[in-house]
Amino acid sequence: MFGGSHQQNVPASLAFWAALGGGGGGSTTNSTSMLVSFPSGVQDGDLMFLFAAGSCSAGAGCVSSAGFTTAAEGAGGMSASHVFWAGTRIADSEPGGFYTVTFSAAAWMASATVVLRSTTGVKMVANTGVYNTASSYGTVFPSAPLAIATPLDATIYAYGGQDATLAGLNSVDMEFSGLSGQAGSGNASGSCAGAGWGVNVPAPGTPVLVSGTTQVDPVGVALDVVPN
Repeated sequence: MFGGSHQQNVPASLAFWAALGGGGGGSTTNSTSMLVSFPSGVQDGDLMFLFAAGSCSAGAGCVSSAGFTTAAEGAGGMSASHVFWAGTRIADSEPGGFYTVTFSAAAWMASATVVLRSTTGVKMVANTGVYNTASSYGTVFPSAPLAIATPLDATIYAYGGQDATLAGLNSVDMEFSGLSGQAGSGNASGSCAGAGWGVNVPAPGTPVLVSGTTQVDPVGVALDVVPN
């Protein structure tokens, strides 16, 4: 898949998780806002995740979205303008349709969305913080280490990247073993973002790859979602 977005909505009757699903989100080029979509059927109490990655001259702190709490944000290793942001929200009378992500300066961005539903509710979300060990542009993302609190936890690995020229056609191909689904998007400005999820997955079994024509400055985050 090159450019655009893809999604995979996967019902999962694993442990306490009644449903897991994700969407390609959306992307934008040289704009101060971006519209993103979530999977249909979001219910009150669902845990919503929004990930955005790309280029913004304002650097880390550039990205926000009304109603979402920042879980992690930072920049890639090659440029402070290559940013990654993760936000969370507990669903409450969601309007459906599109949600707006805003940037404090003109940005080139891609996004991914994930919704988790637990039959017992969610106790907490722990994360590694933004993780970047790359010292060069490439097509393989570094694997963020994550300690799983209990075997019933859901795991999300989210990644993003930006190429050096704002001109490449990119997306992400999540190739973790043991995950239930994946979602992601990319655009023709070299931005890409994606997320994969599963239950009790302590570390990626295989790399996350960039699909497309250009190498990117890779960055990401790993999240451990603990059920009640």
